[in-house]
Amino acid sequence: MKQKQKQTENGNASNVGASPIDPVLRRQAVRELLGVANSTLHAWIKSGRFPAPLELGPRVRGWRRSVVENYLANCAKASTTDQ
Repeated sequence: MKQKQKQTENGNASNVGASPIDPVLRRQAVRELLGVANSTLHAWIKSGRFPAPLELGPRVRGWRRSVVENYLANCAKASTTDQ
């Protein structure tokens, strides 16, 4: 699929209509975003409180940034409705 290119003000070309990038975050980045220890993250995954990671390879796991952001947004909503 060929994407259209648009010339920007600084002369660089940018993809028009390209889907936004949803990067994969590794465990360390997810832990930092959540502010939890490795053992806590593992327990949350095991109990179903946090989604399981994607298998990217035989020994590589990660989460889409959107999944982590949705989890954080849902936690924020839950904490505001509990009050």
